[in-house]
Amino acid sequence: MKVFLSAIACNPDLGSEAKVGWDAAMAVSEHNECHVVTHTSCRKAIEQKQAEGIATQIKFHYFGDEFNWHPSRFIARIQSWLIFRKWQAQLLPVASALHQKHRFDITHHATYVTWRVASPLWRLPVPFVWGPIGGTASLPRAFFGILSAPTKLFEIARHASGLIASRSRAFLDCVAKTSILVAANEETEVFFRRFRPTASITRLSPVFFDDLQIAALREPPRPPTARERPLRLFAGGNLEGRKGVALALEAIAELNKRRIDVTYTFGGHGPELHSLQSLAQQLGVDEQVEFHQGFHKEDYVRRLKESDIYFLPSFRETTPITLIEAALAGCYPVVADNSGAGEIVRRIGGRAVPAHNKTQIVNEMADAIQWCDSHREYCAAAANDISAKVAEEFGRANYVRRINEIYADAMKDKS
Repeated sequence: MKVFLSAIACNPDLGSEAKVGWDAAMAVSEHNECHVVTHTSCRKAIEQKQAEGIATQIKFHYFGDEFNWHPSRFIARIQSWLIFRKWQAQLLPVASALHQKHRFDITHHATYVTWRVASPLWRLPVPFVWGPIGGTASLPRAFFGILSAPTKLFEIARHASGLIASRSRAFLDCVAKTSILVAANEETEVFFRRFRPTASITRLSPVFFDDLQIAALREPPRPPTARERPLRLFAGGNLEGRKGVALALEAIAELNKRRIDVTYTFGGHGPELHSLQSLAQQLGVDEQVEFHQGFHKEDYVRRLKESDIYFLPSFRETTPITLIEAALAGCYPVVADNSGAGEIVRRIGGRAVPAHNKTQIVNEMADAIQWCDSHREYCAAAANDISAKVAEEFGRANYVRRINEIYADAMKDKS
């Protein structure tokens, strides 16, 4: 099958959305002739890989203005949305010209993994697959108090933009004309059932790992945590208010009152760093908490394997990559029962703590960590079982099989 894949972010050297785009291109090209359109900024890294003999079976096409990221992570996030909107607005004539030349069988939007900016690819005279997409969750109002002022404004603006986007003609047309909509998680499927009560919606994670990545994280199996040392907690990602790290710090302060000895490492940086460092000092947990600017490759894997618990409330996350990596490495998950993280933990195992209000979740997260501390052997054994489940569900083979099934179903709908 000849596939046209839209992936504005597609970079083999980066994570997050860029990893989603690159991995999707590699997986789709396994059984299909794959043409990928991506942003010009990805060209150098892709051509370097192709010069090394990697991904030479994929035909890449580039467009988009060069740009420099703003040094502020908060502003850069807004910048990424503006770049994406402009790129999507210019995509249709590029796609139409390529279709005239190559005659694609199917078009597929892979990334960004968001519904707020509709794709125009349904306008081409071939079946269109939209997704996996997500981003339907919102931060509960009860937890706005943990946010810094700029992040509160961002969450309010995001909610408003969602209301506007869900009523836009571009969105409604895209939803109606999409052959198969692929939801990244349960909450996204529920959201889209309002717009597609009978039309095709299926579910698939945009995040997956190949056999070498899984082996590097899983081997050797995790031994029980030594009783004589503190319980090691870990989390990672972009340090934004939606991650709920402030609540994790308060839970650690509560554990101190109970004389439960823990350490907490957050690998990653972002706009909430300084306010969270100040909060850690106010709570008297700053000596137990490490805000690391981000681990790389072998250091990251090593730190995951040295940790016992993946601990992060995270209210709004479509597919939490660090949670999945930590679970593969044998960390027992303790998260808030929200969004993608809560759904994954309910499915694979671990503790998904209900989130009703600040006092309740802080106390119940502390209860969960205290339970883990007194059941170290059980958590280590359970974490190894969880790792096996994650390896199967988020393995590359599963993604390849499912995406080809989705393509086949889309082509049946055409006929």
